[in-house]
Amino acid sequence: RFAWRVVPWTKWDYDHFKSHGLTNVASPIPIGVEPKIWYPKDRAELPKVMQSIGFEPGAFNLLIIGANQRRKYWKEQLEGIALFRKAHPEVKVRLYFHTFVTVQGEHDIANMIQETGLQDIWKYPDQYVMSQGGLEERQLAAITNCADLVLQANLEGWGMVTSQSQACGVPVLGLSEGAASEIIFFGA
Repeated sequence: RFAWRVVPWTKWDYDHFKSHGLTNVASPIPIGVEPKIWYPKDRAELPKVMQSIGFEPGAFNLLIIGANQRRKYWKEQLEGIALFRKAHPEVKVRLYFHTFVTVQGEHDIANMIQETGLQDIWKYPDQYVMSQGGLEERQLAAITNCADLVLQANLEGWGMVTSQSQACGVPVLGLSEGAASEIIFFGA
């Protein structure tokens, strides 16, 4: 059995499907976000959210949201944060990594954090909550609004987190490969 029609979210996906010889690929339909949930909100109104994810008002608060998949460049992003901290020790950095920390067959995020020396700035979601379906969309929007920067520097084919973050007015750092180059806009 095969898909009757593959409907990608980006031109990048479309081009890759076509390059593999698929003939049942429709034109891309970009994903959207719910504007009643994903909009800019002053993080001063979210002190409990800030505290729960380890963010602080005077710190450079970094957010990574993503499924823990082998194809993603988690270690490189964490090494980049470690290099930034080394180059700018005067900047207080905090990191909330919203993912499964250890999943059999996936990256061991806790080990990567330890290897890069970020254990003192890192917080992650309750793993039981994640195993039961994670957080509600409104909760993720509140977390996103608390960040100074969202890191999505991984090979992402659809970029939902990127779109959601920009809808909240939070800058996103992504790769020039994958969907990021199509959906990250300067000034968005």
